[in-house]
Amino acid sequence: MKYKKTMNKSVIFIDFGGVYFFIDRPLVKKFSKMFGVPRKKIDDVLMGKNWTEYAEGRSTDKKYWRNVSDVLGITERQTRDMRKEWYSLVPQDGMVNLVRKLKKKYRVAVLSSITAGWVEFLEKKYKISGEFHEQHYSFDHGIDKPNAEFFLRAAKRMNVNP
Repeated sequence: MKYKKTMNKSVIFIDFGGVYFFIDRPLVKKFSKMFGVPRKKIDDVLMGKNWTEYAEGRSTDKKYWRNVSDVLGITERQTRDMRKEWYSLVPQDGMVNLVRKLKKKYRVAVLSSITAGWVEFLEKKYKISGEFHEQHYSFDHGIDKPNAEFFLRAAKRMNVNP
């Protein structure tokens, strides 16, 4: 859906993790118990350097999850189950309706530090691309939050002043 010329020229950027989608923080604790691995080790492999490389588009889903499997010492099946659960986000109460309402007056775009595999999963489940005027993902820009350059590049691509 293209934004109408009569709309306000402002852009509202919406993040996915913890904003549009609910993030289940206790999952790391659950994985720690399931695999007998310290939570810090799970946190580090899911959200550390491994994450940054993937989120910035310098790695693949396959490589990311292979690294998770290797670091945690878990089987392929356990890794697939972990991936499915990790990627299974649910929209926060009211967010879908809020974004749809905002889209009537404003350009609404995703600006999110997320991986290509995650977006693919969310697209299959929610057809997420249809919910926003534009999507700006860290892997498309080659830069991750909190680097301000990510925000500036997205604004420039949308032809708006930050």
